[in-house]
Amino acid sequence: MIETVLLIILAGKIGNIAQEKGHSRIGYGLLTALLWFVGEIGLGLVAFHIGFDFLSAIPFCIAGAAIGAVISYLIVSHLPETQYDKTTYASRYSGNSPLSPLPEKKPQVDERTDEEREDDNFAHSVGLSALAEDDE
Repeated sequence: MIETVLLIILAGKIGNIAQEKGHSRIGYGLLTALLWFVGEIGLGLVAFHIGFDFLSAIPFCIAGAAIGAVISYLIVSHLPETQYDKTTYASRYSGNSPLSPLPEKKPQVDERTDEEREDDNFAHSVGLSALAEDDE
């Protein structure tokens, strides 16, 4: 019973680590459970083949489960972070997703002084717009 509770907690924590890196929480939680049982059964069978009886093989089974959990943790801790890590539904519209709409163009701020604007307006009104562009 304690082993099952420990496996559920451990699979949840490893799943959270994977989710923080942008990977599947459920998939890596199931990987943890799979490696737990493979290690437990594997080392239990090794203990039986060596010649231990059922009660003497229990520490081998627990050690195999721990080894499986450590391997699962090492796999998840070495995962690369994806470009979509920690994205939410709202971030789809902020340009982080390839499905997001094109961002709106912001109007350019005119950083010219009032005198420069008046000179450009005069040049345009007289028909010297080519001269106004050359000054830039």
